[in-house]
Amino acid sequence: MGEKRKYEKRKIVFRILLMAIIGLYLLQTVWSHRIWYYHSQEIPVPIEAVLKKDVMSQEDYALLFEQTGFGRCAIDELLGRGEEGKQQILNSQRWFFKEYQVKCTPLLWWFTREDILIDSAHNQAIGPPIPTLQPGDILLTLSTHSLGWTHGHAAIALDHQVLLESRVLGENSALSEVDSWRYYANYVIVRVKNAPNKLRHKVAEYARESLQNIPYRLTAGLLGEKAADASSTFFGSQCAYLPWYAWNQFGIDLDGDGGRLVTPMDILKSDKIEIVQVYGIDPALF
Repeated sequence: MGEKRKYEKRKIVFRILLMAIIGLYLLQTVWSHRIWYYHSQEIPVPIEAVLKKDVMSQEDYALLFEQTGFGRCAIDELLGRGEEGKQQILNSQRWFFKEYQVKCTPLLWWFTREDILIDSAHNQAIGPPIPTLQPGDILLTLSTHSLGWTHGHAAIALDHQVLLESRVLGENSALSEVDSWRYYANYVIVRVKNAPNKLRHKVAEYARESLQNIPYRLTAGLLGEKAADASSTFFGSQCAYLPWYAWNQFGIDLDGDGGRLVTPMDILKSDKIEIVQVYGIDPALF
C-alpha cells in the first residue's frame, strides 16, 4: 500500500512538472510574441511630391510618419541633407512596407530571448538603417522577453554610431554598435524635446565617463534613493535605468509614471520625449 501511494505521488509531481514546463514554453514562445513585428499591409503612398515642398504642414509630417516611421525631427534633419536625405527617407519607406522573417534567439539561455529580423534567403540578420541617431537619444525595443514578460530593452546613444547599454544579468554595462539594434523586430528611437545640442552632448559624455562597466542590477532604483550615487559600492543599473539615470543627472526625469522601477515603456510614456524613428510597431499607436 505504501509503495502504491509513493507511486501515485511521483505521478502527481511528474504531471505538475510537465504542466509547468509546457506552461513556461507557451509563455516564452506564444504569449511573449503577442507583441509582434508590424509591417504595413497597405499599398505605399507616393511621397516624393511631399519631400519637394519648401514648407510642410502637420498633415505632411503625419503622412511621412505613417509611411516611413520617421518623426518630425528626423524628417527635418534628413531633408537638411539635401538629395541624400530624401533618398534615405524613400529607402526607409521601402523597409517599412516589406515583410521579413522574425527569429526568436537566446540572450540569457532559454530564460531571456530576443526577436530579430532574418533574411530567410541567406539566414542572416537584417534590418533598416538608422540614419538620424544623435548623442543622448534613447533606443527602446519590445523585442526582448523573459518567460512571457515582454519587458523590452533600452540603450543610450553616445554618438551617431556608439551606444551604451546594460544588456543582460551577469554582464556589466558596455559600449555597443548601433547596427546591433537594426536587427530587432521592433524599436523606437526617442529624443528629449527642446534639449539643446550642447546638453545632449553633455549627457552622452557623462554616460560614457561614469556609467560604463557598472554591474547589471534588477533592483536599480528600487532600494534606497532612486537616483543613487554612481560612485557607491553597490551602484548598478538595468537597461532602462541607465539612460534615465544619465538624463536625471542633468535635471530631466524621463520616467513617465514616476515609480521606483524604470522600464522602457516608462520612458516611452514620458511627455518630455519626441519620436525620432519607429520600426516594427504600428505608427498609429503613437
